[in-house]
Amino acid sequence: MKNLFILAAVLLASALQNSSSAAIITSNGDVALQNVFNPADPAPLDDIKSLLGTGGVLFTNQTSGVAFTNGTVATIAIVPIGGAQDGQTFSSVAFPDQSSAYVIAALQGTIQIVSGTPVALFTSGRAALISQSGGLQANQPDTWNYTNRIAEYALKPQEEVISGVDLNGGANVAADINLAASQTNISALNIALPLGSNAILFREDSTAQQSAMLVPGSATLFGGDNFVFNVDDFSSLLGPGLQKTDEAFVAIPQQTPQFNITAISSGLDGADLAVLNALALWGFGGSFATGIGGAVDTDWNPTGDGVNATGDFRAGLDGSFHIGHQFIPEPSSLLVFAGLFGVAGVVQVSRRRRV
Repeated sequence: MKNLFILAAVLLASALQNSSSAAIITSNGDVALQNVFNPADPAPLDDIKSLLGTGGVLFTNQTSGVAFTNGTVATIAIVPIGGAQDGQTFSSVAFPDQSSAYVIAALQGTIQIVSGTPVALFTSGRAALISQSGGLQANQPDTWNYTNRIAEYALKPQEEVISGVDLNGGANVAADINLAASQTNISALNIALPLGSNAILFREDSTAQQSAMLVPGSATLFGGDNFVFNVDDFSSLLGPGLQKTDEAFVAIPQQTPQFNITAISSGLDGADLAVLNALALWGFGGSFATGIGGAVDTDWNPTGDGVNATGDFRAGLDGSFHIGHQFIPEPSSLLVFAGLFGVAGVVQVSRRRRV
């Protein structure tokens, strides 16, 4: 009887908070980009399931602990968005003003050993799409137009990812990805993990002012404050009483190790460090590094491959960004279930008193 009251209380609390998350389902939606090879076909691109990025770079600074064994890490990354997929692949996409799209991310986490492999488990951070017309060099952060953020995303907790393809009987309506929660928000530490074995989860929390930058004077042309909108809701395919909540990106990184990079050969200078620190402050409220090439743990000082590794590195980065959505039980369903369990508890009490 007591257990029934407890279950009723839990369900009631979930209904009131409306924050219980089961998983992310991959899906498709409209995105505020257009096909570069057909400018006459206006944005948005419809029913996009994935954005494709190549030729990026990430910088990781291990700020404490034993190199690639334990401790804390900060990672700053950038990836150009070169294409998009629905049923076909658009090999070149851009914003409506023909500026290029890039994904930037600033993440912080701790080192974990998973099946003998060191990975970063990210616990805080943000990502954004930035617009830039030219002059960006991925290896030189001071060339990034990082303040021109036209859509922003917050890191989500670790959650299961469910394939929208499986839910739709094999139909090509989403990225075909299935991941356990333990495979999310982790990234390799200067090694190549099997492609598709890990992902980083984000939810959009842009502002209308940011999206208005896509087309000057138009805050609603692309769905108000959303870069991605009209995301298909596949919640009901899992069962009754479910509803779509946050729209999400399932980001799958693919690193290219660069063991020979040192602080000197990287070419970073104080101007680059200032940008990396500014992004760290925006992303997770901290700093990326106190200096370049110094001896203290908080300096970014990659030493290349060898026993004196500091845990700091630069790596090449490609990535794919798959549209999805989170779902939760409808509050009304939870309230009904809570009421039923509560009534059952009362009935049990009443029966016991009559005996």
